[in-house]
Amino acid sequence: MMEGLRKKLIVVCGLAAISLVIQLAAYIYGTYEFQDDFTNLQEIHTFMENVLELRRYEKNFVYEIAPGDLNEMLVFIDKLQTGLESVRQSSVVGKYEDDIDQFQKYLSTYKQYTLDAKNGHEVDPDIMREYGQKLLLFSKKVLAQNQVYIHRSLKKILVVPATVMFLFSGGLIVALLFLTIATLKQIKFVTSTTRRIAQGDFRPVSPSETGYHTYPMIIKAFNRMIKELDYRHEQIVQSRKLAAVGILASGIAHEVNNPLNNISLTAEALLEEKGLLSPEDEKEMILDIISEVSRASKVVNNLLDFSRAHGKMFFEQVEVTTILRTTLKLIRNQIMIAKVTLKTVFPDQECWIKGDVDSLKQVFINLCLNAIQAMPSGGTLSLSVVDRQEDMVTIEVEDTGAGMSPEVIEKIFVPFYTTKSTGQGTGLGLSVVYGIVQKHRGFIEVSSNVEQGTTFAVSFPRLPQSESEEKESINDAA
Repeated sequence: MMEGLRKKLIVVCGLAAISLVIQLAAYIYGTYEFQDDFTNLQEIHTFMENVLELRRYEKNFVYEIAPGDLNEMLVFIDKLQTGLESVRQSSVVGKYEDDIDQFQKYLSTYKQYTLDAKNGHEVDPDIMREYGQKLLLFSKKVLAQNQVYIHRSLKKILVVPATVMFLFSGGLIVALLFLTIATLKQIKFVTSTTRRIAQGDFRPVSPSETGYHTYPMIIKAFNRMIKELDYRHEQIVQSRKLAAVGILASGIAHEVNNPLNNISLTAEALLEEKGLLSPEDEKEMILDIISEVSRASKVVNNLLDFSRAHGKMFFEQVEVTTILRTTLKLIRNQIMIAKVTLKTVFPDQECWIKGDVDSLKQVFINLCLNAIQAMPSGGTLSLSVVDRQEDMVTIEVEDTGAGMSPEVIEKIFVPFYTTKSTGQGTGLGLSVVYGIVQKHRGFIEVSSNVEQGTTFAVSFPRLPQSESEEKESINDAA
């Protein structure tokens, strides 16, 4: 994620630097161009002033003009001829080439009349004024054109950098907007994935499913974390299973002891009355021994099936009431020892869900054992399957024990939190139950009041009718 962000920031900074360089180059170019135009304007302005000075002396032709004034006029005419070459080379007035040639002719004629006047010849003032007016009109035209160019250059200096800045700022805002949107998407992805993992859903993150192809590193990190958490979760589940086995073993010992006593008594009677019994009686006693062995073996095998580590969950179509009845067989001795009355309410029709059989057994065993332990002086344990939602199967485990306060309810699913005394609980039982239920796409709810008992409601998605009927037909065929 950081690598992708770093690359995008480098691209944005690079574009910003390039834009600033372009803007600076445009500004420098515009400044130099404006400087050239301004220099031309100064030269043309000087040219215009020389024309005006020349015409100022021209007015003296009406009266008697002094020889000194004629010399000054010749000086200004020479200045105009010199300045005319600069005006000719200017790009501003390049399109007035014909006018410049005409101006040069007018200026030459004007100079000739001035020389004639200096040499004592009479010159018509109206002719001088006519040529002077033509010189002035050309000067005004060139000056006006140069002013237009000055305005254009000035506008270019102001508009071009402003346009570049506007485009750069707009592009930068768009780039930052896309970068922000992409970052917010990643944050949303991280948040939702973290929440999913916290709820016990350890499915690997797939780039094709999420669509976040930009940052593969974060997906890889999440998958590595999910794999490790899943492994740790399986270890915790197994440890809780073994802890439950320890509790179940004390009750199962009583159940195994009865068939062992029957086997012992039957074997002793068979030994003592050997030769005195008929073959039919001996066969009946041997069948009794075999029956009791089978009974004890079944009890032990149920316990072994529950305690055995199965590694990853194997999801298949399972019938809820069958799982519940199997669970009750495992804990019936704890129920009798704790002097607890059992009540069951199961529907007539089968309720199919998709789940891992051993994990579901562990959920119900943990909930039932917790309910039994909450009634140390006896009480009623109710196990029922109810229809709260059409597409869900809900199993309620209810006890008439001491109940829990709202403060305790808020913490019961937190790992290592327990209300039991030291040595009697690790605080992992309900957190494991919560994780297993989440893996089954279900949810668990709890309602309790102090001194009024507690009810845990576990809900799982119900299999569609078509799938459950297909499962039933397969079982019937088998």
